[in-house]
Amino acid sequence: SFPTDLEVVNGRLYFAAKRYAEAASQFEKAVEKRPDHFLSNLLLGRSYVELSKAERKNFYARAVPSLRKAYQLRPERADAKQYLAEAILNQSKAMLALAQADTLKNNGTAYYDSAIVFAREVLALDSTTVDAHGQLARAFDKKGMLDSAAYHAEIEVRLNPTDRNELTRLVSIYQRSEPPRQ
Repeated sequence: SFPTDLEVVNGRLYFAAKRYAEAASQFEKAVEKRPDHFLSNLLLGRSYVELSKAERKNFYARAVPSLRKAYQLRPERADAKQYLAEAILNQSKAMLALAQADTLKNNGTAYYDSAIVFAREVLALDSTTVDAHGQLARAFDKKGMLDSAAYHAEIEVRLNPTDRNELTRLVSIYQRSEPPRQ
């Protein structure tokens, strides 16, 4: 049993109309019927990424498995790799936001650790992804690991030299770092 043309076509129409929840529903049906169908997996993941953006809610975790599958099926497809990296980077951002909120009650360590894991996975996909090193710099900074924070902040500034926030973060890290011992 293969995805009917109707499911894929309907999914694409919903996606084009920016009705991402309906698109995802159609692509889920297609993927359920044929788990190794590249385009259905790719578009299912993209639907969840776009739904996350449109509704400002975190559906990135739902996007990752299908995008990971699409990338596994066609590793030569740069778009599959790019969408996967975007979804994982946004998971890192969500973990960092949870960590900062959790700091009021706890110390947020588990969330910071998750943010680091996700950002590192993004870098494994593409070491030049803008903001992945910034995510690591923020998480390491919050954990008090200033050497690691500085390392990643320096790379982020090289990748994104016009971002004043990144440069400000780097200067702040340098100012709080211990001077080298002689």
